[in-house]
Amino acid sequence: MPLPSGGEYVGFQGASVNGIENFWRHLKCSLTGTHVSVSAKHLGNYTKEFEYGFNRRQDAASMLPELLSPFGPLKPNRD
Repeated sequence: MPLPSGGEYVGFQGASVNGIENFWRHLKCSLTGTHVSVSAKHLGNYTKEFEYGFNRRQDAASMLPELLSPFGPLKPNRD
C-alpha cells in the first residue's frame, strides 16, 4: 500500500516493521514492569531472555522441555 510520500506501509511480500515494533514495546514494558533498573552491562542478557520467550509465545508448552533438554531425559516420578 503506497504512501503519499512515496514510501510504503507494507512491503511487496507483506513485510512490515510492526513485528519488531511489537517486540521492542513488549520488551520495554517487561523491563519497566519487572525491574527497577537495568544496567547497560546486562541489557543484552535481558534482551536475549525476552527474545527466547517472545519467539516461543505461541507454543509456551515446549519452553520448559527445551530449557531442560541439556540436562538429559527426566526420570519418571516414582510415587
